Amino acid sequence: MQGSAQQNVELQTIVSRKACSMCEIEKPLSPEFYHRSSSSKSGFQHKCKDCCKKWHSDRKQEMSKSRSEYRYKNREAINKQKREHHHKNKERLNKQRKPP
Repeated sequence: MQGSAQQNVELQTIVSRKACSMCEIEKPLSPEFYHRSSSSKSGFQHKCKDCCKKWHSDRKQEMSKSRSEYRYKNREAINKQKREHHHKNKERLNKQRKPP
């Protein structure tokens, strides 16, 4: 093994457990508990998979509300953009349309 690959294997054998930065529970350092991350020293993300799932589900509701507010406030601009796109791509869109 060369360079960083060897260091990564050595680091994983030294650090076999890691505490999640959100729940602070120490879990085995493996793909079963943590997502991979090439930017971290350990090669895994700082949040465990369970906390990532919880964070995404919480954010999903928040982002849905934010997106719907944005669409409501900017509906004229969005509709204008859709019309322009349809006008520019009319032939291609008509080919994709299913026949009645």
